[in-house]
Amino acid sequence: MTKRMQITIPDSSAELLDLWAKAEGDKPASLAGFIVQEAIKNADAQGKIPRINVSDEEKNALCCNFLNDLAEGKSPDIGNIAALAHLLGIETAQLARIRDKVLTNDSDSLEGLTK
Repeated sequence: MTKRMQITIPDSSAELLDLWAKAEGDKPASLAGFIVQEAIKNADAQGKIPRINVSDEEKNALCCNFLNDLAEGKSPDIGNIAALAHLLGIETAQLARIRDKVLTNDSDSLEGLTK
């Protein structure tokens, strides 16, 4: 699941982005999304994004909501998945893979999800 956002960049940067995207055979918006995603991952890995300061009760609630949704065959909200992943210090994609495996009734083991 993705979230649509709107950003504003200087004309000179937009022109360079257009050229870069064309060279990559991609759309400027897709390339910009990738660039932002990589910058966020790097900032998080460098500790630039502060951890959410929540109580143990709130952490437990996020975990329980995630697991309850899966147990009921519901897809947990991506915002809650991202918040839980941030609290656990793991990538959102890891929890999303768990969600996808459970909801698609993947008969394979969950081995490799944290790799």
